[in-house]
Amino acid sequence: MSDWPTVRFEDLAAPEKSAISKPYGSAFTAKDYVDSGVPMVRGVNLGTGRFVDDGFVYISDSKANQIPGANLRGGDLVFTHRGIIGQVAMVPRSPRFPRYVLSTSQVKARLDPSLALSDFYLYWFLSPAGQRALLSGISTVGVPGLAQPVATIKAIQVPHPPLAVQRAITDVLGALNDKIAVNDRIVATCLELMRSHYEKAISAGSHDVVLGELATFANKQRVPLSSQERNARPGPYPYYGAAGVVGYVDNFLFEGARLLVGEDGSVITPEGRPVTQYVWGKFWVNNHAHVLTGTTISTELLSIALHFTSVGPLVTGAVQPKLSMSNLRRLEVPIPSTEILAELEPTSAGVYQRIRSASTETRHLVKLRDTLLPELMSERLRVKDVEKVVEEAV
Repeated sequence: MSDWPTVRFEDLAAPEKSAISKPYGSAFTAKDYVDSGVPMVRGVNLGTGRFVDDGFVYISDSKANQIPGANLRGGDLVFTHRGIIGQVAMVPRSPRFPRYVLSTSQVKARLDPSLALSDFYLYWFLSPAGQRALLSGISTVGVPGLAQPVATIKAIQVPHPPLAVQRAITDVLGALNDKIAVNDRIVATCLELMRSHYEKAISAGSHDVVLGELATFANKQRVPLSSQERNARPGPYPYYGAAGVVGYVDNFLFEGARLLVGEDGSVITPEGRPVTQYVWGKFWVNNHAHVLTGTTISTELLSIALHFTSVGPLVTGAVQPKLSMSNLRRLEVPIPSTEILAELEPTSAGVYQRIRSASTETRHLVKLRDTLLPELMSERLRVKDVEKVVEEAV
């Protein structure tokens, strides 16, 4: 066990108003979105502990000025309090934008640099102990969320080692995260490239084809597992939900490349597109995501094509959004001419090979980081013991 003292998380907050806070009520709605302005940080920007500095919706400067407590800057921690509980990331210290703003599903924490390094506490909240602390405050009524999110996060007991120790741990784990960030940029660039190619192709001429004629559905092979069932059978295979990996289990249902489309809960982006995941390898899928394989178009190119669709009219459910299989099959997808499609397929294959390569390396780096993290946080390993391992990995 660690000999570090523990304190309430709020004791480490910066000495300013709203250092740990969130926007309340309907502070922002889709009507506030503009083409450019202050980027809004949502769950999609938090990833798996890595801030995704892209894919934003924007609000105006004047709107952001109305809620100063929701404004973010480099070094701030961001927690999801509604939806995927346990998500946490840090706004980069050298971000793309001068400021950001929180969505209503997130909580920010700005720490006092004389007491705490945000990087260290990012790693701690990603560790098993930190995840347990966040998940212990979850409410299971309706959409998963933290009851009284700001008060809950303020009250979490966290370790408080000396700053020198915080910095040493941050440096060694940061080397892994830096390499992970490089891979993330490679993946983002690849996707941007393919979307640009596809947009150019359909602008030259396209026709709409319903999704049911472009893909097969393997929904009958899905098997949902409760959290207790997943905890009883831990393993190496990712267990996917509507919007991402929600655990790992000891067996798999699918093998190869598939396109997952959210069915319940997370089904539509703020831009009106379907929530999709391109996955490959061996994996399990629960009953909250449709499982598709491209037929007359490759699965890879299909994932790009769905970026140019709108599912708003097909989503039902006032409280819990749902995109049923029958409705999804009717989704109209813009498809370029047969000749251009044939030209795009080999390009797509090469780009997605690069995506899989970078993403696979990231998975290995994340596994190493997550293995070292609890050992460093509990002082079972010292920084000097792991420096060589990290150096070889990056």
